[in-house]
Amino acid sequence: MPTSIITTDDLREFKMELLDDIKQLLTRQASGKLKKYLKSSEVMDLLQVSPGTLQNLRINGTLPYTINGAWAFQQLTDQLGDDLGVSLLPSYQGKKMVPYFSSHVLAFPNNSLTSSKSKELTALAQFFQRQAIQQQMWQDMKVLPSNDLVKKQIILSDNHNVKQLLLQLENAKPMPTEHAMAVIWEAMLKGINRYLAGVFDAQKATEYMQYITEKSLNNEQ
Repeated sequence: MPTSIITTDDLREFKMELLDDIKQLLTRQASGKLKKYLKSSEVMDLLQVSPGTLQNLRINGTLPYTINGAWAFQQLTDQLGDDLGVSLLPSYQGKKMVPYFSSHVLAFPNNSLTSSKSKELTALAQFFQRQAIQQQMWQDMKVLPSNDLVKKQIILSDNHNVKQLLLQLENAKPMPTEHAMAVIWEAMLKGINRYLAGVFDAQKATEYMQYITEKSLNNEQ
């Protein structure tokens, strides 16, 4: 099979063509001829790139994106406004990425629900589950509701970002509550802090997170 040699001129030409395509997309967007939200398949079709190239465009910042949780939704909405777009997690190496989800829990210790405060504690739990309170918590803090009626009302709204957020939740798995998760979170924090400080690049930071996690778990055995 003949070998094709890619020169720096070829790469430079590809770069110019890609930038020109992106400029055309931005022009079409400004003229109102481009949809506000695009699926990955639509972006690949418009730019005529492969899934791998699309992922690289995201990674190098040409097409900026971030993977974050629902806790950051309100802050991102406040900062970016109409420029914010939410989509489902992409597939990686042919496998669909599956997020974790967690929740705020109202827990009562020991036998408190059979104590003299049982009536008050039960009333408190019922208060937080009321439809009006769940709606208020969503409006003010964007805390995803546990009340099914409130959730359905949110889904029926015309907010694309919110719909995507809830759709992603349907594909999520409960976050494990075992001790190992605390170790993982701590390792991730250390790696991210070193990345933000410029000590590690992204690859070194992830390797460091893995090293810290394995070391901590092995020391506990």
